[in-house]
Amino acid sequence: MKNVVTTDTIRIDVNGVYNTSNNGFNIKIGGLKCVDTDEIKKEVDIEFSRLSDSKVIILKCNSNVLNTMGIKTKIDDKTKVFCSHSCKNMSEYEFYGNDIFSGDSSICRSAYYKNIISEDGGEFIIQVLKGEKEYLKGAKSNPVCYPEDKNEPFSISYKLIELGNVKEIAMIDIKANDEIDYKDDTLCWIRSKVESIENKNGSLLYNINVNGKIVSIQSNDKDFHDKVGKCGSRTVNQPCTNEV
Repeated sequence: MKNVVTTDTIRIDVNGVYNTSNNGFNIKIGGLKCVDTDEIKKEVDIEFSRLSDSKVIILKCNSNVLNTMGIKTKIDDKTKVFCSHSCKNMSEYEFYGNDIFSGDSSICRSAYYKNIISEDGGEFIIQVLKGEKEYLKGAKSNPVCYPEDKNEPFSISYKLIELGNVKEIAMIDIKANDEIDYKDDTLCWIRSKVESIENKNGSLLYNINVNGKIVSIQSNDKDFHDKVGKCGSRTVNQPCTNEV
């Protein structure tokens, strides 16, 4: 790879601007890793290909349904979006509601509150709904990131549809009773079996039989792809059957 530059500062000089009041320009900067100053320069990994994927809307901490270009705003419209991190500590960007959120809510913070994304962010879908008369928060289940009440109507609402975090985009197809390869606490890959799958807090909980012991892991766990593999992908010398 040629002309690789590592920097934390970019200078842009604009020359030859015409003498009118409505001049402007667009610039697109892409990279494999960026530093987000919204959350005290916390580094987050972003897949480079995602930056050029026009089907996924990249969100900031202050992004909501009304101020984000590309989000479809007709009732029942769905838009795929991506948060580069949870924005959990950015309390100045409020969100209102519990399962249904007001259109002026911080989308990323509401997604983290509902366990749709991890601290490192993730990809999911928002669906636009009719406005509600009020938006009441649920239990204060998250001590860091939680909603506020909005005791007044708002013109538009949305709900969240879980897809998973960045690592889950290429999620392997796993069903109940499937055999899989699982990495245990000794870091050894063992042929195991999925006993059941539950929907828990907007994510999938896999109950896995590992040598007779049930181990549970959620699909949005940051270690999911490090511990779970398709049958035969890690234990290559063992045939895949219906029995563990």
